[in-house]
Amino acid sequence: MSRRTRATLLPLLLAACGGGEGELLARAQSLHRASLLVTRIEEPGMIDRIVAAGVREPLFDAMLPASPERIRHLAAIATGRMGGAGAGEALLRLFDERSGDFGKDGARMQYAAVGFTLLRDPAFAVDLVERLATVDPNNAVAALAAEERTEEYFTVDAQLCDALLGLGVWNAEEELVKQLRRRDRIRVLIDAYAVLRRRTGLSLPFRYNGSYADRGADADRWSAMLRATRDERIARAPFRSDTPRFKRRCEEVVAWLGGRSVNQRYIAYKILPILGSATTPFLVAELRSNNPIGQRQAAIVLGRIGDPAAASALRSALAYADDDARAEAVRALLLVGDREARPLVRARLADADAEVRGFAARYLGTLGTDEDRPLLAAALARERAPSTVAEMLCALLRRGDRSVAGRLREVFRSGEQLDREAALAALEEVAGKKSGASALDAPAKRDETAALMGEWFR
Repeated sequence: MSRRTRATLLPLLLAACGGGEGELLARAQSLHRASLLVTRIEEPGMIDRIVAAGVREPLFDAMLPASPERIRHLAAIATGRMGGAGAGEALLRLFDERSGDFGKDGARMQYAAVGFTLLRDPAFAVDLVERLATVDPNNAVAALAAEERTEEYFTVDAQLCDALLGLGVWNAEEELVKQLRRRDRIRVLIDAYAVLRRRTGLSLPFRYNGSYADRGADADRWSAMLRATRDERIARAPFRSDTPRFKRRCEEVVAWLGGRSVNQRYIAYKILPILGSATTPFLVAELRSNNPIGQRQAAIVLGRIGDPAAASALRSALAYADDDARAEAVRALLLVGDREARPLVRARLADADAEVRGFAARYLGTLGTDEDRPLLAAALARERAPSTVAEMLCALLRRGDRSVAGRLREVFRSGEQLDREAALAALEEVAGKKSGASALDAPAKRDETAALMGEWFR
């Protein structure tokens, strides 16, 4: 640093920071040395020297749009390794930049994701999950077309999942299984498979060049194995959700559930289940709010997460004034497997709202006992809503009353689509057989299936 530069900068630094001249001069010299190192970042071993210097600002400058792309990529890696104040925010800015050049944007985002993989800061978990959404909720068709036009594919999603798994957000494994199910871009499948094997230690095979059916079967095996062993990984490396930034961002996303923006709500649907039980306290707070929209949406997401810790709050929600909130609370109690709610749910068979009664019947069909059969039969006798009738029939069949099988076959033949789906699932479950049918089958095909099922229940 020249004498003239020193004479010019020191008074400004002293006035701004109130520090001593020696301290500020040393800081300025460190910045100058770090800036010189960053200009040589492409040289072998230079990233190690930059990280050892511990000065972040030149790296942040090197990631600005004016820098060459290769320099920006390497600066992102060095930033992730160095960490510290401002590192995560600097990496996030790389995701938010759009040039219209899909290859360039994809490469930049991938290196930003690599930076986060190295950073390992749980404060940014919400931000990383948010950036997993590759389809614009405002224009899904255009976004998918843009992806197909891309000549090069950079595995941003796989790299982001890698970063999340490194934080202990183990539900991100499900996103990698979705990539295994893709029908194109073999490189995507390869990277997803590599991340799964490295992070989980499992080594199930995957046939990249097999038929679509083979790949789907491999993905099914991966999904079953991951779900069977996920609790072990959670116990070994849990997610740390106590950082102030994570809490603030989680509160923001949960607030989207009760807000007016449908797009934000859909994004929250994606973010919160991946983060899993770490979001339960924030969702419970929304469930207990005075906002009926927030109540029902929080119940929906709590059901998708399936955390038993939410059961107490969901039981209280059975008494809410909002019909939809009560209905979603009953459904969520079923999804979290809370059997202790059974007496409260039995009372909901007499609820004023048909959907609540229907979900109460579904709960009792799955988590109830044979003692619930008389109550379900009495509720069925007075029920007039067709969909709720279908739910009560399914519940009675699951509770061992095979006399209702004929009525359920009729629902499958001529009911509404959702009712046909419920009837088909209950009939196949109790019979212990698969018909190979679908609720979307043509009427003639449904007639054939109903006749086949009649033989099952003779």
